[in-house]
Order: sequence, then structure tokens, then C-alpha cells
Amino acid sequence: GKDDKYEIRMALAGFAKKDISITFQDQVLTVSGAQEEDEDTDSYFHKGIAARNFSQAFPLAEYVNIVSAEMADGILTIKLERELPEELKPKVKSSPLKVFNRRDFFNTVWKGLGLLAAFEMAGIFTAYLFSGKRKSIPEPGQLIEAGLAESFAPNSVTPFMGGRFYLARQKDGGFIALSLRCTHLGCSIAWEEKQNRFICPCHSSAFAINGEVLNPPASRALDFYPVMIDNGLIKVDIGTLKERNSFRKDQLQYA
Repeated sequence: GKDDKYEIRMALAGFAKKDISITFQDQVLTVSGAQEEDEDTDSYFHKGIAARNFSQAFPLAEYVNIVSAEMADGILTIKLERELPEELKPKVKSSPLKVFNRRDFFNTVWKGLGLLAAFEMAGIFTAYLFSGKRKSIPEPGQLIEAGLAESFAPNSVTPFMGGRFYLARQKDGGFIALSLRCTHLGCSIAWEEKQNRFICPCHSSAFAINGEVLNPPASRALDFYPVMIDNGLIKVDIGTLKERNSFRKDQLQYA
């Protein structure tokens, strides 16, 4: 459907089609531009940003693939489409219609109301029995082992596309697992290492390495997943996404 088709557009004035390279691996789309150096480089006093080499990464959601890429009038347009496997597509089963008479109709209604009341009583009893006593325990498969803390350098960002997060280690050594979804409209963000920031390619929102907003239209910090460190091993609970308005020091975990 229309909701499964997307486009990425990039203004690449000064670049020819032969200068652009597009790669797609592990659900990460990378667009790179590299121009050959002009022999008469010394004759320029200044070169604009359009003439610089670049590399931009776009994490894509699962089952999203590249349909086409076109370069026209300095604009690169990459068309994407999300295609679910047959086993994940919703299936509609048809069944023959059954004709009810007035008596059958009321019997069915009363049976339904009786079942509803029974479920409500069971829910009330269960809530009373276990209220305040259950601990929040992640379901199996929701904890991802990211690796040993010592293997991540301070002030670094490591993408985990399978877990839908970036593991960001701050300058002081603290860890935080940031959602790769922009808090503006849910677009996938990309990490720009040279600028030391996250950027949303759709609406230009920017975020610091701790997820704090640097540039609107996003109005709140990136959401994050709880991080646990056990004997130096970092684990991320991807079953619990925590929303926040801004960054706080207590959101970090230290080895």
C-alpha cells in the first residue's frame, strides 16, 4: 500500500551520477560521494559544501528494501518499499453466514455477557492477589548482550540494528542505549561521527550523543532502553522503551 512506500531525497549539487555510491548492508543504507580533485585546485579561494566528499548512513526498518535510485538536477531520489513476508501478512478468512432466529440471538447475547462477567471477576481476583508483588522481569529474548564494557571507547556510538538502538558511551564512560527513532515523527536517525551528533534526514532534527535535542523540530530527547552491566557485560532490555523530555545524569549506567 501507499503507507509502505518511502523516499529519501538528497540535494547533491556539484556531484555527477558517477561520483555517487550507494550500498545497502545489514539494513543500513549508505550514500557516499567522492569527486576527483581538480588539477587547478589552487585557483579556488573557497569551495562550497556541495563540492566536498561525504558519506551518509540511513538505518532502515526491517523488511524495507531499495526499489530504485535516480539522480536528476542535482537531486538524488532513493525509493524504498516495505514488503512483509507472506507469513506475516494479515489474512482474512471467509466463513459461511449463519442465520439466527430471535431465540438464538438472545441466547448468544446472554452467553457472551456471562463470559464477559466471568473474565472481569477473574481479572479483579488476579489483580488483588498479585498487586504490588510482581516484579518487572523482561520476557525471554528481550535482553540483548551488547558486549564487554571495555570494548567500547569513551565518546563512541555503536549501532545495533537488530535491537533497534544505538549504544552510546559518553566521555565520562557512562552508557546509554538510544532508540533509533526520532521523537518528532518517528523517522530513523543516523549517527554523524565527524559532527558528533545524531541527525534525522527527513526533517533535520539533531541530537547530542546523550540523546539531548540540538536542533528542532524535535522537542524532546531521544527515548532510551534500560542498560544493565553484569561483571563488565553490557545487556540492553529492548522490551522496555523509556520516554523522556530531556537528558539526566541518572539515565547513564557505569561499569
